[in-house]
Amino acid sequence: MKMKISDVRASLQHLAERLDNQWAYAQTSIKDDVAAGQVEYNDDGERLPIEPEISYYGMIAAFETLGGEWKRSSDGKHWLIWMGVAAIAPQDNEV
Repeated sequence: MKMKISDVRASLQHLAERLDNQWAYAQTSIKDDVAAGQVEYNDDGERLPIEPEISYYGMIAAFETLGGEWKRSSDGKHWLIWMGVAAIAPQDNEV
């Protein structure tokens, strides 16, 4: 099955939106866990990742495995490129 570029871009936009959401959820969860004293550390004193972070990095790893490239802005928005097609999640006013 051959996808149109517009279909690929729409799929990338959907993935970017999911990455944005997962990143935001992970960051909120980290803050909540730190505030509740539920954070675990390794022997070197580094904070261990929590489940939402692990899920986020799994999503990123899968995308990279398929040859995708990505960047995350300081406000947590993702820019994705795959096979020459670039996309970001649609903004609230674009939906």
